[in-house]
Amino acid sequence: MKFLMFFILILLLSGCASKREVITILVPCEVPTRLRPVPKQDPLENLKEIFIYLEGLENDLKFCKGEIDGR
Repeated sequence: MKFLMFFILILLLSGCASKREVITILVPCEVPTRLRPVPKQDPLENLKEIFIYLEGLENDLKFCKGEIDGR
């Protein structure tokens, strides 16, 4: 009798379990790959080139998402 009640309890509680699944939506976008900046001796010049590189990547992402009409 206890086994039957335990089995029924398991069946009832298993309906409450939920499974989450990550869904990735690919956006077709033709963006040329950017070259990474080459490290130099001057740290300020390196930082400037890194910020320019990151801003370009951000603009490419916005373009692919449709937030920017032109490049």
